[in-house]
Amino acid sequence: MEIKNVIQYKAKCILVNGEEIKLSDIIDRCNSASVTDENKVLVHMSWPSSRNFDGIDESIVMPKQNALRMKEIISGKTIYFGEINGKHSDIYGELEPEEINIIEDQEQVVNFLKDNPSGHDYDYSFIHTFNDYANDGGYDSDEVSEELAKEFDSLF
Repeated sequence: MEIKNVIQYKAKCILVNGEEIKLSDIIDRCNSASVTDENKVLVHMSWPSSRNFDGIDESIVMPKQNALRMKEIISGKTIYFGEINGKHSDIYGELEPEEINIIEDQEQVVNFLKDNPSGHDYDYSFIHTFNDYANDGGYDSDEVSEELAKEFDSLF
């Protein structure tokens, strides 16, 4: 005898054989499984605020192996944001290893995903800025080769 499940889709839940499962619970369970199954971590990069500058913060969820490689590639590289703080502000500097934090706590990663479903949050992006500059030939080839720029891009 074949047993059939009756599934009804509602605005904020699904009903399976009359039992309500909230959409938020489904998302939490899927995020937890994704973090565990794919060994995901939260990477946070930041430059502090100073002299009328609000600072720069970026966070992204990614597999741990990719996060470690990304940190290895981008650490010590000059990141140039231009005049993001107004005319003549010229924001740039080296992104130091201690400014890149890899957070392995699964609960923190899942909570970040709950608040940021895309898995990425930033005011200005170190990743995009580095990637654009590297792909436009902004770095000397001995500092960031074309192959390294492609590898960096493939991590995301």
